[in-house]
Formats: sequence, structure tokens, C-alpha cells
Amino acid sequence: MEIWDQLQDRAKFTRVEDNLVGNMTYTEVKDCTSGAVGSEEEGAVFDVTINDYERLRDNAETLIINTLKYKFPVNFSQYLSKPMWQTIDDTPLSSKLFLWASNVTH
Repeated sequence: MEIWDQLQDRAKFTRVEDNLVGNMTYTEVKDCTSGAVGSEEEGAVFDVTINDYERLRDNAETLIINTLKYKFPVNFSQYLSKPMWQTIDDTPLSSKLFLWASNVTH
């Protein structure tokens, strides 16, 4: 809270093109911390970080949901539609039985 108050105090007396903190200009500091720098709006030092984190979290959530909703059923459809005891390949079951039966009789 104290850092934010000090930053706000400095911003009130600094022009936009001047350095506000070290070699960072007023605009750079505003872009890295909060859009509320130098204004009477409520803000905090980590507003930009918090917003970026929330955006990343929402994107990750969307990716997970879409994977479960669309990719999972497509990729596992064969496993969901075949009986548990049948292997999944291109050879029809009748051909396997014929091969097995011919091997048993010889």
C-alpha cells in the first residue's frame, strides 16, 4: 500500500514523457503496474499482473473444457463404442475367428 501511495504521489508531479521510476517513463510504469497511476481511480501496483493472470487462467480453463468436450470424445470414441473384451484394430472379428478356427483344426 505504501509503494502505491508513493507511486501516486510521484505521478501527480511527473509529465507523461518524463521518467517516473528510475529510467522508466510515466507511460511505461503505467503499462507495467496499473492504468490508475496518476489518477484518482482506485488501483494497485499489481493491477496489470492480476489482469494478465486472470486472462491466462481463463484461456487455460477454456482449453481444458474444449479438450474434454470435443477432443476426448473423438479420440476415445473407439474405446467407448467397442465391447471391453474386443481389441481395437482394422481386422473384423469374423476374420479373427476364421483364422483361429483354421489353426485349431490343423
